[in-house]
Parts: sequence; structure tokens; C-alpha cells
Amino acid sequence: MTGTLGTILLAALMLLMLYRRFKFMRMPHPVRPIGMIVRIAIMSMLGGVMLMRPWVSPPLLAGALAVGAALGGYALTRVRFEQGKRGPVYRSNSRVGTIVFALFAARLIWRMAERILHGQPPWARRMADPDAATPEQMPLTFILLFVVIGYSVCYTAGVLIRSRTPQPA
Repeated sequence: MTGTLGTILLAALMLLMLYRRFKFMRMPHPVRPIGMIVRIAIMSMLGGVMLMRPWVSPPLLAGALAVGAALGGYALTRVRFEQGKRGPVYRSNSRVGTIVFALFAARLIWRMAERILHGQPPWARRMADPDAATPEQMPLTFILLFVVIGYSVCYTAGVLIRSRTPQPA
């Protein structure tokens, strides 16, 4: 089967990322404004670029963004802020982020497994096969991507805003 090793390695990498996400939840995280702003910008640009694709359904993806933002808002209510040695740190008590990421990772792993069963590498062109599913027939991956984008932007922006210490009067 062509590309099987690469697909398996990619799936293993995604499982490692999922493990790191679980491990990440247990420890305090420093608030890094520059990194958080860059993350927000990248996720927003990714969402904007994906919305410009001709086959997307903007209302469907906007709904996915709203669901992701609502989940991010809920997860933000579970965050505790503390003063660390080098500035503010936060502890995430919610497992919402891990569940959102796990759903997206599971969907990608499933799509790769389908490719392995059909003997195609994950990067093969779908349009070469006329019977292959087109993005508008299989929107679940893109819906989950937009849930992740909405969650990440809302949660990161919320942590950044809430971590600011009030200025003395």
C-alpha cells in the first residue's frame, strides 16, 4: 500500500499531540501575550482563508465557529489565575479543550485510516477519482476545524484579557 508508513507516522504524531494536550492540562501555564496574539492571528487567518473556498457553506461554518466560541467561553469560566515567579500563570480546569481537540484529531485519523484501506496516501488528490467524496459531501472535518478555531480564538483571547492585572488608580 502506497504511503502507509507516512500515514501511520502522521497518526502517531497526532496521538502524541493528544497526549501532550492531556499532560498540558495538569500544570500552570505562563501568560505569554505575544504568543497568544500570534495564535489568535494564525487561527483567524486560517478561518478566513477556509471561508473563501468556493465549496464551503458560510452559515454552517459560522455556526461551527459559534459553537466553538461558546465552548471556549465555558472553558474560560473554569480557568484560575495565579501570580507566578515571572508573572501571571493560569490553570485550566476544564477538559473542554481536550475534547474539542480529540474530536478533530479523531476525525483526521479516521480520514487517514480510510485512505490506508483504499491504498492511497493522505495527500493524494481526491478529485482524480470521480467516485471520491467531495468536501461538500463530507463537511464534518471542516465543521470540526471551525469548532477548534472558534474555541481557540475565544479561549486564548479570554485568557489574555482576564490575565491583565488592574492598574493602580
